[in-house]
Amino acid sequence: MLIKKIFNGNMTLSSKIGNLIIAVVFIGIVISVTVTGYTMKLIVIDEVEKSTLDTTRDTVLNALTTMMLSNDIQHTKNLFVDQMHNIVDLKVIRSDKLNEEFNTAEKSQSKDAIQSEVLNTGVEKIILEGENIRGVYPYIARRDTMGRNCLSCHNVPEGTVLGAVDITVPLGASYARIKKFQWIFALLGLAGILALLIIVRYIMKVTLRPIVEMSETACRMAAGDLSQEIVVKGRNEITELGSAINTMSSNLTEMLRKIRTTGGGLGEAMTLMTGATAKMSQGSRVQQEATEQTAMVVNEMVASIRGVAENTSDMSRAATDASSSASE
Repeated sequence: MLIKKIFNGNMTLSSKIGNLIIAVVFIGIVISVTVTGYTMKLIVIDEVEKSTLDTTRDTVLNALTTMMLSNDIQHTKNLFVDQMHNIVDLKVIRSDKLNEEFNTAEKSQSKDAIQSEVLNTGVEKIILEGENIRGVYPYIARRDTMGRNCLSCHNVPEGTVLGAVDITVPLGASYARIKKFQWIFALLGLAGILALLIIVRYIMKVTLRPIVEMSETACRMAAGDLSQEIVVKGRNEITELGSAINTMSSNLTEMLRKIRTTGGGLGEAMTLMTGATAKMSQGSRVQQEATEQTAMVVNEMVASIRGVAENTSDMSRAATDASSSASE
């Protein structure tokens, strides 16, 4: 439906071309703004995942290892976590094995599904939760953890999951900046569309002016004024069209001239034919009158012959009667 409105059949050619260009540019801007915003979000997420989360994880694990080696983790861990809350949302979860080893009260600490999965599998997990990115990293007992031997403090097999570090980094501020940039891009795009609209209209007006003039000239030719001629300048498709219209006008003029010449000759021939027909009609009338007179003479001769025949018959009978009387 929108396409039909954009390319309405009643619109001028310049309007159709202008609307097509504006529509294509508008769609391009919408796609560009959308793709740019999505790409920027992916960049932010990747940067937070590879920089903020990894750096915070290493900082926390190193700090916890240092606290355990200094045998002061019970007093300093909560203070450290509280200070880290000013930067990220941080939680340190102890595993059940660690609680059993040191008989600590954190055994009853509640864990969500992700934390439990990381504690059970020993595999880190990074997920998006709304406008936050969350990374849960296992703390595994190894002989060399950032240059320190965890097994010197923990009587557990190497590879045992001692706990997990749950780090949540808010992305709302970054998303808000991305949306701000998207609005800026959109406004710049609209301004560009308006400027492009003015430029396109001007270009279409200049480019299509010869076509408009050709249309007006062709209308006057159609009304019967074949003396019109299109001024052709340059060499392109439009000038070729103008030359073709001029050639068509010349051919029509020549054709009309020939028709008028042929019409004059036909008029003279018709006059001669009319005269000849009149003479033939008059001759036929005279011939008819002569034929009628001949018929009358013939009829009179037939009547005379019939009368003579009748008189001869009477004379023959009279002679016969006279011969009979003489014989008696």
